[in-house]
Amino acid sequence: MDQLDTFLHALKVEGNLSSNTIEAYAGDLRRFLGFLNSSTSDDHHEAKVTPVVIMDFLEAENDSGFSPSTLQRRKMVLSQFAQYLVSIGEFDADQAKQIHKWHPNLWQKIYHQNIHVLSAGEIDQMLATPKPGGPIKSYRDLAIISLLLETGMSISDVLSLRVEQVDLKNQTLLTDGTDYAVYKIPRSVESITKYLSEERPEVTQSKEENVLFISQLGGPMSRQGGWQMIKNLGSRMRIGIPLSPRVLRHTAVKMMIEAGLTPREIQNRLGHTNIYSTRALIRKIKRTNTTRKEGQRDGRVFDDGKN
Repeated sequence: MDQLDTFLHALKVEGNLSSNTIEAYAGDLRRFLGFLNSSTSDDHHEAKVTPVVIMDFLEAENDSGFSPSTLQRRKMVLSQFAQYLVSIGEFDADQAKQIHKWHPNLWQKIYHQNIHVLSAGEIDQMLATPKPGGPIKSYRDLAIISLLLETGMSISDVLSLRVEQVDLKNQTLLTDGTDYAVYKIPRSVESITKYLSEERPEVTQSKEENVLFISQLGGPMSRQGGWQMIKNLGSRMRIGIPLSPRVLRHTAVKMMIEAGLTPREIQNRLGHTNIYSTRALIRKIKRTNTTRKEGQRDGRVFDDGKN
């Protein structure tokens, strides 16, 4: 649908959003488009977006059992889409407000979800120098974990880094695109240096390959490969919960809070679209029980879901 494509392009150009957020929004819009097309019985006319169809979609997603965080994101992007339709004369302002008012208490549900962060001891164990029998098996994996914890970047963004984006001399990482930023990475420099000098040359199939992290097959490491590596690491550490990039991202936020970063600075690091998401996450992390015995659950049910 042209309107959805135009709106998504505007988000990429003007929205100042992270690549991970754009990817999530595009997925939400594709899902809505599928619902829109399936709800249209007339094959001779293009499906028409109306407030009723948007609300029906959100209700269907709610009935499907998606988490409050996912529902809030879909509501937000469709609210923005409705505002775009207002700007081009397809909706009026009152119609857009209907979508904004859908399930106004989602934020409360998001706030009361429990999450998990790693303790200081678990972080130290995870960042230990690779050695036989240790949790980390290579400097590549150590560098990935270290960057996730030091920057708060998503696994997709870390695995898409290029070699030239890492400045080892100045201990910085440069990102590009709409979410351009400079990260200081003093804790990650040693593992990246070891990886680049000792491991990467052994597996890289092409001298022209500039992606930083290479798989054992010689090409760029996939997102699925990164997820599996982190899952396996959690199993070796026996921390008692499924380890995931989300847990590492939340742990990174915990470290940012302890380092004294402001909510606005943390928002910029995470690429959140608004400060409310960041503040809600900070509040949850602050009230999360981080004093449990390492390797054991503390009796809570932790949400390692999509928020």
